[in-house]
Amino acid sequence: MNPKKILILTPYTNGYLEYPYSYLKNKGYDVKLFYISIPYKYKNILHKIVNIYYKLVHKSSLRKIHRDKVIKQELKNEKFDSILCVRGEFLNKDSHEFIRQKTNDYIAYFYDGLERVPRQKEIIPYCDRFFTYEKKDANKLNYNFITNFIPSMNYKSNEYKYHFYFIGSYDKRFYDLKKILDYLDENNYSYKAKIKSKRKRDDSRIEYFQDNIPIQTIFEESKHAKIIIDLQRRNEQSGLTFRVFEAIGNEKKILTTNKDITSYDFYDTNNILYIDPEKNINIPKEFVESNFKPIDEKIVYKYTLENWCNTIFNLK
Repeated sequence: MNPKKILILTPYTNGYLEYPYSYLKNKGYDVKLFYISIPYKYKNILHKIVNIYYKLVHKSSLRKIHRDKVIKQELKNEKFDSILCVRGEFLNKDSHEFIRQKTNDYIAYFYDGLERVPRQKEIIPYCDRFFTYEKKDANKLNYNFITNFIPSMNYKSNEYKYHFYFIGSYDKRFYDLKKILDYLDENNYSYKAKIKSKRKRDDSRIEYFQDNIPIQTIFEESKHAKIIIDLQRRNEQSGLTFRVFEAIGNEKKILTTNKDITSYDFYDTNNILYIDPEKNINIPKEFVESNFKPIDEKIVYKYTLENWCNTIFNLK
């Protein structure tokens, strides 16, 4: 019997989808990873004007049209048992109609909540199954709920260079981070904080970078922290970020502004501290100084790469 043939369509997303790709490959599946973040350059100013026309009139863009051509060229002679599309809002109608013909199991994984990216709903007519990590979207629209996964468990360490570690993009969370760093400074806790930003901001305690950092580099840096800082995009997201599952898989404590984490089965006040950044921050000394309390293996398994792949692709 031929192995199941699987296609993963995704933007780069910091390389997270390389983990299910490698896992499936190692299990003997015929799997292909196709990045839809296809480079595109406007030829001239006229080209940019034409692009505006396509956006206003056709609800598309020259970038999407180019992406559509590349996808059709690359996949024209292919058929798959299952196709997973991550962030399908990046593709136009023609791309989805074409992909739909390439499988009887077209799966959508919504990488953001619908409040943040409502246009995700536009791909619903083309797909067979839908997954989201936002509980409220799953309940409201009858999608399948699934969290993000633990990408790797190979970065455990009890040797710490700093108490806290944060990495993220510049947005409204920046001001929550500054408040947390103020508290850490006042209490003599060490930390490493990094933000992706086009320019340096007004806080020299933070390292700023512009280009994507390889995910393995992030894991190596977080390996040397005792506690991972996880900041919620308030009013936009309540689903748990990859940062949470990286921490769980590598036995790191979590300081988070996402209250929804308290409803999960792995929640333990010894390992996870929820704080409200709009109130006075208090991080108990006992939380920082105590060791990580191991989580039951059956609970951890639910969030592993293996279980995620089995669920998404109906492998068991």
